[in-house]
Amino acid sequence: MPSALAFRLRPNEEYLSVNWLEHFGASDLNTAIVCLREVFLNKPYRLQSKARFAVLNVEAVKNAVREATKSEPSIKHLPSRNDPSHAGILAGTLDELTIAVRLKTLVTPENVHRAAT
Repeated sequence: MPSALAFRLRPNEEYLSVNWLEHFGASDLNTAIVCLREVFLNKPYRLQSKARFAVLNVEAVKNAVREATKSEPSIKHLPSRNDPSHAGILAGTLDELTIAVRLKTLVTPENVHRAAT
């Protein structure tokens, strides 16, 4: 299970990077995860054996951020050349630790999937 630190911004980031699984048009979640793995393998990242993807509901994420910040979050599709499913959570606040802790509460064993095969 990821810690809340997995949901914190990296230095110089303006938004929390996420991926839009529906972009792949997959018929089921497992197929979408396979597509996401392929995207990550084409990036300059190495998927460690302990790496995991947390699959969260967009409305639940918006509600969690809204509760943490008292402002309206935005989730935008931000595709790149090597990641057409890339998106970002823009919270409009600097209280990222509170947001990270709220997002962590949405993660359950059922919505965590191995990133590496």
